[in-house]
Amino acid sequence: MSERLVIRLGSQANDSISWLVWSDNQQEVIASGQLEHAEQLSTLVQRSSNRPAQVLVPGCDVGLFEVELPQSNRRQALKAIPFMLEDEIAADVEQLHFVYPKPQGKKQQVFVVAKTKIRQWRQWLTTAGIQVNQMTLDWLVLPVPSDENAISVLQLSDHILLRQGELQGQTIATQWLEPCVTLLEQQQENTVQLDNYGVDDAVLAMPYNWHAQDPLLPMQRLAVGFTDVEINLLSSEFAVKDHSKKSVNVWRNVALVASVALVLIFVEKFFRINQLESQQAIVKAQSQEIYKKINPRAKRIDRLKYRIKQQLKQAGGSQTDPQFTAMMVALNQALSQVPQLKPISIKYDNKRQELRVQADGDSYQQFDQFKQALKGQFSVTAGAMNNNGNKVNGSVIIKVAS
Repeated sequence: MSERLVIRLGSQANDSISWLVWSDNQQEVIASGQLEHAEQLSTLVQRSSNRPAQVLVPGCDVGLFEVELPQSNRRQALKAIPFMLEDEIAADVEQLHFVYPKPQGKKQQVFVVAKTKIRQWRQWLTTAGIQVNQMTLDWLVLPVPSDENAISVLQLSDHILLRQGELQGQTIATQWLEPCVTLLEQQQENTVQLDNYGVDDAVLAMPYNWHAQDPLLPMQRLAVGFTDVEINLLSSEFAVKDHSKKSVNVWRNVALVASVALVLIFVEKFFRINQLESQQAIVKAQSQEIYKKINPRAKRIDRLKYRIKQQLKQAGGSQTDPQFTAMMVALNQALSQVPQLKPISIKYDNKRQELRVQADGDSYQQFDQFKQALKGQFSVTAGAMNNNGNKVNGSVIIKVAS
């Protein structure tokens, strides 16, 4: 991760909230600020959209206990810890959340926090639209003290964060610093060294063995220390669900739907091609039928397109002449109404815009029917008619009606 949003929540909804955007690559603060209460967390949504959000909670809301566990069957022994601590905790263990860091020898540290607190913090963040995968104690991100007689100290608003060791520390109100240090010195029977990572002048004026450390902004110091923390309060029933598998399943479903859609497209195209081929076959058959009507003496009808072009050329027609095309369409319709009439030749005069049809029929009435079929669309004039046995041969001139 290159940039992170670090948020330090309060114990109550009306407590102030500190935040900072930290760049690990540049080792610099991108932005920082303080919110008056939890309802203002929504103002950080844009800052968390492309950055992971890490949350610190007050150490005063999280208890730290230590128990001794047997070397064998540690997994089973961990399940018994809540009941082992039942006498030390003034609450129902069923209402508490237990977090277990790595054991140190025979000693097992246990962080304990009320489930209602975890739900409260998560509710604030969820309502604000901020997704968080890691939540830990504020004092736990301070640097480990320089030696066994030292304490890391950092002031954050009206709280003092103290870290006494790898897994020892606490968050207290500022006014409790003096009695706390006094108690520690009595326990150690030695003067306590305070590694100062940032306190107010009023606190620094207290007569203690202060050792100044690298000056950083309080939230900057906490953001830097967050990278080394393994404790995550969002564990067990509060663990954030891994959406990666869900995303894989979603994409798998999308791929499946896409595959089905692709198959359906191919099926549709297959039937469409078959349909077009069927239509093409029908059109071809119709074209052949028309060609037979116009050329009853023709023995071959292969290369139909070429033969029609040749006949159009011989007839004097043009593919680009709309009048000629209209005449040919009308001629085909008229011949369909009088199927006994067989055309022998068709010639088109482009200058006169007239179509001359020579045909054979069974009677003069068939020529009259043919003329009536064209009447209204074109001017139709009958040419010479000859009776040749059982057949009547004649010509018809079709012109554009004036």
